[in-house]
Amino acid sequence: MRGYRLPAVIAAIITLLLFRRGVKEIIVDERVYSVAYKALQIHGGYGYIREFPVERHYRDARVLTLYEGTSEIQRKVIANYVIGR
Repeated sequence: MRGYRLPAVIAAIITLLLFRRGVKEIIVDERVYSVAYKALQIHGGYGYIREFPVERHYRDARVLTLYEGTSEIQRKVIANYVIGR
């Protein structure tokens, strides 16, 4: 009888891991973007020039929010987990 429930347990674990990954992505990615944006604002016009590292950091932070799915998709994953879909 235990072997019969194993796929359900594995599915529950996978769902939990997707939920945790989604939460991590939203929190970390948006925080990184926020910090990079503030650094860009501090540097003013120089923040947009390629000779300054802040331009690359801002560009990389922006891509990070899109790399493994947008924040909206991650929010849908979290919502589905919370409501039990």
